[in-house]
Amino acid sequence: FFSNALPTFGETESYVAKRIILGEFKSKKGFTASGSYSVPWLELEASHIAIDDKHKIYVLDKNKKRVLPFSPEGKLIKEILLKNIDFTDKSEELGDEGYIPYQLKVSSDGSYFYITEGGKENNWAIFDSDGTPITKNKTLDGLERRCNDKFKSGGGIFELDNKLRVLSKIKVSVTRNQNEIIDADNNMYFLNLKDQNSSKRIFLTKRMPDGKQIWKKEIKNYNKALRILGTDGAGNIYILMEGPMRMIKMSSKGEQLAGLDLPNDTFFRDWRFVNFSILCDGTIYCIPTYFALWKGHKANDKGGEYVIYRFELATISK
Repeated sequence: FFSNALPTFGETESYVAKRIILGEFKSKKGFTASGSYSVPWLELEASHIAIDDKHKIYVLDKNKKRVLPFSPEGKLIKEILLKNIDFTDKSEELGDEGYIPYQLKVSSDGSYFYITEGGKENNWAIFDSDGTPITKNKTLDGLERRCNDKFKSGGGIFELDNKLRVLSKIKVSVTRNQNEIIDADNNMYFLNLKDQNSSKRIFLTKRMPDGKQIWKKEIKNYNKALRILGTDGAGNIYILMEGPMRMIKMSSKGEQLAGLDLPNDTFFRDWRFVNFSILCDGTIYCIPTYFALWKGHKANDKGGEYVIYRFELATISK
């Protein structure tokens, strides 16, 4: 484990980070050779990895049409072959416009997989833990698992059950953009991303869906807020900051609880290009995007280890 730095003034929590090795790879004439478990690790997208609430890690290997579950410590459990799945690839005839990265999501207990297929980013299918399709052709604009095995789609507007059936629709009367996120209680959080450079001040605002402001807090001691990473089951908010580059954790009341230092790892040379997954219990997973993979690969083109990071709460001081 890598210990996080001691909390700064006003922070009450600290975290530890675990470096999890999922596989090894070697490069061959500028291309990725299949690595351990016959997975071309450098071809993975961040959207090919999902984590359930038991901290099991799932890897989508679309080349072999399978899902590989790993233990929380990174040991392969088994191979799940996906039956009757369509990973259409039109990149050869359409170029970049025809490339579909595909996505994998998992239920809280790992009993269901949700995978895009058929050459469309919004065409979802549900598979059971044996790889058998249960439902196909669910058209959804994005999919995000929330606590209690519920999902949100359409930027958080629609609430779904674990069979992707619509349970409710949230009425939002405020202007929505990429700077906001909706929590489990349907409250909305906004960062003032556009005017940070001119104002030299960073604000996080919490509003009700009808637009009524609950609070507005200033985040100090950083140069810039890059994006909101997510919320956990307790309503805490996680934000990626720059100057210095850190994650911070804030309570649902806007109190800063923790500042998480990011490990110095050549595989994560630029943390702006890393995907962050926040679990209901507040555990944070850091997964490299495809662009981050290749930036790290250029630093060591002989091969290496495919890794992700897990940040877990260590202590709470009063």
